[in-house]
Amino acid sequence: VNMVVEIEKFYGCYLLVSANPKYKGWTYIGFTVDPNRRINQHNIGKHKGGAWRTSGKGPWDMVLIIHGFPNMVSALQVNYYLDMILHTLL
Repeated sequence: VNMVVEIEKFYGCYLLVSANPKYKGWTYIGFTVDPNRRINQHNIGKHKGGAWRTSGKGPWDMVLIIHGFPNMVSALQVNYYLDMILHTLL
């Protein structure tokens, strides 16, 4: 049973956590319009569209998605502030 519901104009922020014991505790905040495609890109590496900060440090688990933003700008603003907060805490 496919329980994934596709949402028109999806804008989301996500939190990744590295499942690699060598990088235990490493996290990454990002923005996406397609969470399934994005996690695959991160796990394949930067040469396939993943971020350079996550390349070689996976596999990654997407542990949180925040969505429901009215537009891409709103989601990117939240992404920016979440990233700033995360780096302030670490």
